[in-house]
Amino acid sequence: MNIRPEESKAVYLLIAFSFFTGLTLSFYFTASNAIFLRHFKPSMIPVSFIVSGVLIYLAWLAFSKIDRRLSFSNQVLVKMVFVFITVLAISIGVYVLNNSWLIFIMYTWVRIVVYMTLVTFWGIAGKLFNIRQGKRIFGLIGIGEVISVMIGYFSIPLILNFLKASELLFLSSATLLLCFIMAQIILRTFKDQLSESNTLNQKTIIKKVPETSYWKLVKEPYFMLISLMALLPIFGYLFVDFLFLSQTKIEFANNPETIAGFFGIFLGFVAFIELVFKLISGRFLDKYGLKPSMISLPVILLASIFIAATFGSLYGAVGLFFAFISMARLFERSVRSAFYEPAFQLLYQPVPVNQRLIFQNQIEGIPKALGTVITGVVILLFSTIHSFNLIHYNWFFILVLSFWIWIAVKMYEAYRNMLKSKLHELKSDKTSIHRSLNEIVNQKLKSASEEDFERIFKICEIANPVFTEEILELMFDEAPEAVKLMILNKLLDRQMVNSVRFVKGLNTDLYSEELKLRIRTTLEYLQYAENMSFDEIAQLCKSTEPFERLKAVYLLGSSGKYSTIKLLHGLTKDSSLEVKRAVIIASGKVKRYELWPFITENLSIPHYAGAALLAVQRIGEPILSEVEHLFDKSSGNVLVQIRILKLYETLEGGKAIKFLRDKMFFPNKDVRNQALVSLSNRNYQAVASEIQPLKTIIEETVEYILWLLASLQDLHDFEESFELKMALLAEMEGQKEHLFFLLSLIYDITTINHIREHIESKDANAKVYALEIGDMMISDDIKEIFFPIFEDLPIQERLNRFTFTFPQEKLNPKERIYDILNKEYLLTNRYSKTCALKILGILKKEDNLQAERVLAANLVHNDRLLSEVAATSLHHLNLTYYEQIMSSLKKRGNKEIVGLEKLINLHGQKKEFLMFEKVGLLKDTDLFTTVSEIDIIRFLTMFPEIEIKKSINRNIENIQDSQIAYLKSADGIIIEVPIFALYEFMMSTNELAEKLFISNIVNATN
Repeated sequence: MNIRPEESKAVYLLIAFSFFTGLTLSFYFTASNAIFLRHFKPSMIPVSFIVSGVLIYLAWLAFSKIDRRLSFSNQVLVKMVFVFITVLAISIGVYVLNNSWLIFIMYTWVRIVVYMTLVTFWGIAGKLFNIRQGKRIFGLIGIGEVISVMIGYFSIPLILNFLKASELLFLSSATLLLCFIMAQIILRTFKDQLSESNTLNQKTIIKKVPETSYWKLVKEPYFMLISLMALLPIFGYLFVDFLFLSQTKIEFANNPETIAGFFGIFLGFVAFIELVFKLISGRFLDKYGLKPSMISLPVILLASIFIAATFGSLYGAVGLFFAFISMARLFERSVRSAFYEPAFQLLYQPVPVNQRLIFQNQIEGIPKALGTVITGVVILLFSTIHSFNLIHYNWFFILVLSFWIWIAVKMYEAYRNMLKSKLHELKSDKTSIHRSLNEIVNQKLKSASEEDFERIFKICEIANPVFTEEILELMFDEAPEAVKLMILNKLLDRQMVNSVRFVKGLNTDLYSEELKLRIRTTLEYLQYAENMSFDEIAQLCKSTEPFERLKAVYLLGSSGKYSTIKLLHGLTKDSSLEVKRAVIIASGKVKRYELWPFITENLSIPHYAGAALLAVQRIGEPILSEVEHLFDKSSGNVLVQIRILKLYETLEGGKAIKFLRDKMFFPNKDVRNQALVSLSNRNYQAVASEIQPLKTIIEETVEYILWLLASLQDLHDFEESFELKMALLAEMEGQKEHLFFLLSLIYDITTINHIREHIESKDANAKVYALEIGDMMISDDIKEIFFPIFEDLPIQERLNRFTFTFPQEKLNPKERIYDILNKEYLLTNRYSKTCALKILGILKKEDNLQAERVLAANLVHNDRLLSEVAATSLHHLNLTYYEQIMSSLKKRGNKEIVGLEKLINLHGQKKEFLMFEKVGLLKDTDLFTTVSEIDIIRFLTMFPEIEIKKSINRNIENIQDSQIAYLKSADGIIIEVPIFALYEFMMSTNELAEKLFISNIVNATN
């Protein structure tokens, strides 16, 4: 029945409540209709509609004032007591007096009974369940009413052998008393959940509320559409009821018992159809969403009424005409109750929780009352036209149904937009604001104090020297005088001759004498540098001092002379890392094609890749053919290919997008994933031919996530697997992120990002809204495999959802470890495999044989991370076997194994660290604590010169190497990292960049 254990008690109690409600309505409705038709002509039916509409409005008006003074529980009890007393009084009055006007009131009062019971029932349900639960449950909780209605109606012909029609009213009073008892039980069982205190801190959705006046709320399009969606079904129900009762009066004389017997059989059959629909409605609503359910009622009524109108127009209001009207009556009740009403109740869910019940009461009391009055007025007006018969009523109703379908479609769009706005509102309340890296650099430099300027400038310059130079001029006016002096020094140090015009244009009247003097000297020097001869620059290029060669490079980068190429070319093999990086950037500035091969070849060298990327960005599309040639040549170097894809992500123009599109389905998984991420970051939307392959990748990603879940489930109680489980969890988070990147290529990226932000939120409402928006925008084939991943379900239940699509094998912990190791290398995270290898080194002796073979096989793995851990694990597990394998491999001439053996020996003497240990140590530093292990591994792979020093007493403040950053792990161990590599890596994402700027990294410049 699609009910979860934690929901079962509430569901079954509400089913019981609806069961007694159904008995009440079946007995009351049958008795009131039969007695009314005996005493009144059909022309009085619309009068009753008008009166009942007025009474519903007055009831709402009275109870809305009473409700303001009562808690929710007391509101329910007062309404139930009121309905019980009035129904009992009417029952006694009709039985004793048999007065025509009292019978009119009895017939009219049925809508008050329906209004009160529905408000109570759905008010409780709306507080107990959210949108996602409602889609599964709202259709189901009314099943009790259907069963009781079916029992009630089918039993009426039998009951009438012993009771009169008027005596059925006493049965309705008795069952109403049972409703009251059930309401008491529910209120006590879920006292905390139904308390208003839970809703006090809920946020509003529409910023103009807390306006609670219905006439002010209804000015909002969403509330206006809900009102129409409430009014039109009432019009439809009453209009069909009028047609049905009018024909019934014709078909069955004035015998109330005969009419009651017919109603019992017919409405019992209606209830049976409704029961069948109720059993599937929850799954239907959950699978297909709101739209089909909201248009179901007007569409099916349109079909039935059109057939009736057509037949009646041809053959008159006889025979089959009544059958088609009866069919419309059947579908009106069964479809409305099973599909339309549960979907309609979901429309209240985006309304702020603390206003939901108020608005729900307003809808029940005003639009539905208004719909009742309008129906009565329309029928009365038509009855004054003598040429109008029941067939004409049908044709008019067809127009109303067409309008209703149009409103339902508009309502669905408004519902989607409401949920989107709610997600957007939640997102805007976050304190973190996503900015580009250039915006961060801009903001940090502009807000830098005199004490911090040098440090922040160095970070920015290494990460993006071109942009940093450009920002100096822009920030000058607003900078304090001390920083202005520093900026002028930077213009001098970097030989920024292009800033001559800027310095000339400064209004020196506003500055101190010291600053005026510095501006004059800066201008004089830059003008001198601008006019420096070729020979003078050539002499600087030949200098033995790196800072003079660097000065020459800065000048050459600002020069437009052809001879510049020759001098830059001579510096392309400079021994100074800083000079060579400057040469690469200067080559990008001059944009000469002769230097392009030099630029592109440095894209594959980690130490210079960052500078090469900046140079390519400076040149733009003309150099891309060279870059693409490098991509094709680097088939064995995935890191280079990924770097090039990241570069293309930053480039403007159609050529960059085309290149990324061409790599969307690249054979290598990591390269393909980067291409997809880069396209997503560029807000690219896939064309029709790309959507199906993307869906295939989504399926593969979901299947892999399920494998990760199965692995976590199997390792749950295996104590030795803590590191491995953490690695698998991190890997799963990465796969989830990848899923959303894929979806953003198919659907609106802004909405997908909102969903991603909130789908696993601790805020239950935010999560529900995210799931619901996704449910409405994502296609059925993706939705079926996507949502169970994020549902709040135990792992095993999530796996069970995919038993037939992606079945997962149940394994014991040791079998699962071997399964992880045997998983295709390109699929599984290398860090997870490493954690699994590490576990093999501590297995019990009875498991050693297989573990030894697996570890031995991984000794020659081309991934250094895996081979190192395999070696140390085997060394620990079986030293003799380790030595035999090492000896055998060395005899075969395996050179890598010699270095590996040396490393293991040094590691055993505690003189060296394995890469796996370096990952952990970097992860323990403040800067890297939020960086994933796999990204740290890539960082270490690119820069193997990173050193770990055990000595914590080293006086690092006196080190003169300004190119090294010194990080401390939690244990006090020193990690030496090339500062340019660290800064470039940390500036790769906003989060890391922010962390870098506030960190206190020790190097020679501190």
